[in-house]
Amino acid sequence: MEWLLAVLVVVAVGAWVVIAGMRTPKGDPRLEAFHQEVAAACEAADAASIDRLRARREALGFSEDEAAIELEMLDGLQNLTDFVAQVARDGLPVLETQHRVLGADRCHFWTPAFLPDQVEASGKLFFTEHRFVFVGGGVTSVPWSGVTQVRRDGRDLVMNVPARDTVFRFRCNAFSESLRGRFLADRLIAAARERRAPAGPPRQPGGAA
Repeated sequence: MEWLLAVLVVVAVGAWVVIAGMRTPKGDPRLEAFHQEVAAACEAADAASIDRLRARREALGFSEDEAAIELEMLDGLQNLTDFVAQVARDGLPVLETQHRVLGADRCHFWTPAFLPDQVEASGKLFFTEHRFVFVGGGVTSVPWSGVTQVRRDGRDLVMNVPARDTVFRFRCNAFSESLRGRFLADRLIAAARERRAPAGPPRQPGGAA
């Protein structure tokens, strides 16, 4: 019975590691180097590298299974490229939600997410024009004006909130969600800073237009 329990634990941990995006390619230094190339392209939102990196995967001889995470990252980068073009054309998306915790806020993004450092802390992460909200067991709500930085770490979105002396880490289910979330969070933080910026001096009567 003990051996069966040990096997189940190993399988569960292995599945969680893969799903959480914590796999690091080991064993073949070429795969590690390829992973770093793809990660750098995603961090720089370098859409021009997508086709080149897909061709490089084939040239290196890695199967789709062997490079599954890297291919998911490239799909996420392509999705981000399309999304950025859509935002430039149409503005930030406004999503219909029925979640009462958002009140009258317009929702621009939501995704299933969980807190990797806590047990059973799964829920939904929302971005509105005023704040981010995580609903999972309880409700965490932080205005964008209180967020100094958002960075992406694989599938994770990491939010620095100095006023609470806290760094929030939310793990998305897909790289595409973390890439899109990082892009939107940067936009929403910048908009919050613009709203808080002091207005310029009043125009003097008779002054130049």
